[in-house]
Amino acid sequence: MNVHSIPQNITRDVEQLKAHIRSLERLLHAVDPSLDLNNLPDPDRLVISSSKEAPQRCLRPLAGSASQPELHTVESNAQDCFDSQLSTVLSAIQGLQIEAEPAVTHIHWTQSDKTQPMSRFVGALIAPDQYIGPNSVFSVAEAAAFGVPKMPPWDYGTQGPVDEYLRLRHKEYLSSAKRFYPEPDLEQALITIYFEKFHPSVPVIHPTTFRDLHISGLAQTNPTFRALCFLVFSIASRWSTDPRVQLDLAGRPQQSQQFAGMRFTYAGLISLLQPGYDRTTLVHLQAFTLLTIVSLGAHDLPISWIFAERGLLLAQECGAHREVHYLWNADPLQDYLRRQAFFQLYEMAYRISYSLNRAPLVTHDDFDLQPMYVQRDDPLGIFENPYSSISPAVHQVHVAFDQVRVSLLQLGSLKHMLPLLFKMQASAKAPGGAGSIKSLKAMVDQLDLNATRWFDKVPPMFQRADTEAPVDILSFSAFVITYYSGFQMLIHQTLFNYRDDDPNNKATRTNPHVDRFVEFAILSIQAMNKLRLRKVLTGGFYWLPFDLMLTVVLLVCSIRKQRDSITPQQNQVRRDNIRLAIAILDELAPSVHTAAAYSRVATAMFRALDETKASLLDSLKSSFGEQQSGDQRFPTTDSPAATTVSPPSCPASLAAINSTHLTSDCHDCQDGPKENSWDPLEISSVSFDASALTLPFFTIFDSSPTCLPTLADPTPSNSSQKNISQQPHLS
Repeated sequence: MNVHSIPQNITRDVEQLKAHIRSLERLLHAVDPSLDLNNLPDPDRLVISSSKEAPQRCLRPLAGSASQPELHTVESNAQDCFDSQLSTVLSAIQGLQIEAEPAVTHIHWTQSDKTQPMSRFVGALIAPDQYIGPNSVFSVAEAAAFGVPKMPPWDYGTQGPVDEYLRLRHKEYLSSAKRFYPEPDLEQALITIYFEKFHPSVPVIHPTTFRDLHISGLAQTNPTFRALCFLVFSIASRWSTDPRVQLDLAGRPQQSQQFAGMRFTYAGLISLLQPGYDRTTLVHLQAFTLLTIVSLGAHDLPISWIFAERGLLLAQECGAHREVHYLWNADPLQDYLRRQAFFQLYEMAYRISYSLNRAPLVTHDDFDLQPMYVQRDDPLGIFENPYSSISPAVHQVHVAFDQVRVSLLQLGSLKHMLPLLFKMQASAKAPGGAGSIKSLKAMVDQLDLNATRWFDKVPPMFQRADTEAPVDILSFSAFVITYYSGFQMLIHQTLFNYRDDDPNNKATRTNPHVDRFVEFAILSIQAMNKLRLRKVLTGGFYWLPFDLMLTVVLLVCSIRKQRDSITPQQNQVRRDNIRLAIAILDELAPSVHTAAAYSRVATAMFRALDETKASLLDSLKSSFGEQQSGDQRFPTTDSPAATTVSPPSCPASLAAINSTHLTSDCHDCQDGPKENSWDPLEISSVSFDASALTLPFFTIFDSSPTCLPTLADPTPSNSSQKNISQQPHLS
């Protein structure tokens, strides 16, 4: 056959298939480096056995109260985790032939010591002792591989005139930022708040070491450590009632709680983002972790995305992403802290990228680092608090949750299957995709089973959110439940348009996967509501809005899809939980920018729920596009109390989305016509996108919408059913 006669699309498909095979091969070697790809087990038996064992439950109520916890150690059975991931991967690659010649990364993943230079790859921008793996953005092939002349070593001491000028100007900015350093009494109060309220959840700083460095005056001489201190002050300001944390850059007090710690954030950012190249240290990783967390509560997501990805790139520069590295492994304390900082950055970057519908810059193939938890007696002193006394029972709870945090990261590693699930979902929507939908269902059932097994190993005191439990246990349990529920929702939403071909189930016209993610959405909302009832929402300012918005999107889509197949009571339960999620967002809104924005979007979606138009965007325009009111953002003291804005009612960038992203391709829908169904994956791309949040119809809602009831138990009761007739039409 003439090679030139082969259609280009076939050649492109073959290349894409090979790329997918190489990606799966890397994942297999990450799971088990000793696996022989030419001698794989039969995947059919794994898929059949796993699909039959797929759980059909959500969470079992636990007997007893969590107020008197019984500490348990998380079972660390890594082999079971690897086996479950392996069976999932094998179910996706059945029928594919793996090439005998290994991919380029095969050489890297099969090396036990990844700090040693490889024969084919070197780091392009860093020293040999900071070697980066071949999947990193900073790696290039050696001259021996492709005949490219080898680059000369970089001289870090040489500075051009522009670099020198910027450094001089930056020193001036640093000097001006020093004036934002708090007074000694406020400084001490904020540090105490940080290690009492925030550190147990995000242990990226060693309390005793931080105290010693702080007392030594390092913050006055080292700009990086000073940036870390500023960011500690910024986070702690959310709990502080001192009016000095509400000052803006000009020293004027601001009424909006979103200004809390704003001047500390600015000073930390100026101190951290230095021009030129500086060797990355542990303090850089810690500071970028806190900067990303601060940004999640005060800025739009694209800014937070930049901070998180920048922190991960710095981690690659200093080798903090390598499991075996003689610089990091030499000190157990630094080894633990760099792992905490790296995985905090990685989890936030992954979540932000998903929300913005972007591909993360650093993927699972770019590192081999494993999480680490402290030992039972906390020999490193990670959870010791030199600023305030804590009881031994509280200390044990913090240590116990640290082990759960590691297992959360192991569950989170399964999220790397989501891109594959999305591709399989796209194949299932295409004509003739019946086979793909079966494979997709088998994989989702397997992931569901793996996640359920993981949750069963979590200590009982963290499996149930109890309002009577101590605050630390309640906060930790709510985080575990929402994380677990969020993972389940993400995988089951890929089968939003699944149709069961079993003739025995056609009469019910229900989708078990939609029912499944609805259960988890309600479970997640109820857990977060427990935090609201105890007045401890502040600690979740950087993760609660994401989870709440996801639950709203899924519940709204489920109502649109199943309105004709669910009972009125089921419909009302879902609507009541949407109201409750919006109420939680509203309670966070005064102090968290993301919550305020998501509350407006969620309210718009709820109001448009009963619209019959095919496009969500059209529904929003018809409801709010004509109401060009004033800007509802919080006014500042040096600006007019209200401003009139008249932007276009429908920007062209989102008008194009109208026909492609907000109408569901629903040829497999079973619960209603295309115009009555919203696909959660398509709606999420607009719901989370910062460009959509600035639309005029997202900024003009009344602060107390009439469609939101007073807070109560969202479970329908006789009294609530009587009040339905007094509310706007919602059925």
